[in-house]
Amino acid sequence: MSVPDIFQTVITWATAISAFASLVNAGCVVVLARINHAYAQSTAKILEESQKARVAAQQQALAAQAQASVAQRSLELLHQQFEDQQGLGKSVVQTTIDSATSAVAYWKELDINNLNSYRIPPTDNLVPSNANAAVDHARRISTQGAEKLSSAFDDLRNAQNEIEGMKQGVKLTGQVAGMYASNCKRAERLFDSAWTKLLEAKALLP
Repeated sequence: MSVPDIFQTVITWATAISAFASLVNAGCVVVLARINHAYAQSTAKILEESQKARVAAQQQALAAQAQASVAQRSLELLHQQFEDQQGLGKSVVQTTIDSATSAVAYWKELDINNLNSYRIPPTDNLVPSNANAAVDHARRISTQGAEKLSSAFDDLRNAQNEIEGMKQGVKLTGQVAGMYASNCKRAERLFDSAWTKLLEAKALLP
């Protein structure tokens, strides 16, 4: 075989190998594309299932919380019915009103507007722990009295929020700003309002 023939054969083989390599490369690209597509689908499915599981867990948690709230409320109603049957409903109402009145009198005497913010006592006992139960008992005695009592407790809760917000503001800034005085005045007005409503409720709920 002559040199030109050998040279031509080499070129032919080189061309064939190059074409084959191109085919292999194209095949690899197709395979990789399919793998990436399958991976993307798998990832999307996993994310979708994860989202479904998370939503289901949240729904179950909310349902459990709602059931617990219903159960708690049912127990409270049963307890109130028992107290009513035992003639204790009026006693619960009067005792709670007296407790709240004493708490308001204590806070009114403190004169918080002129009190060092760091000396303001905790507000945990400002609203009686059985306030809601007392209102429920009151509704069986006098609707108007129950409304007065409920409104008085709302005033006390709002006063509690004013005081705690004021204390938190002073704690964060380290300063007694104008907000302090305005919060004090709002809290004092709420104490006056709650005091009046408690006395009116007491008269309506003998």
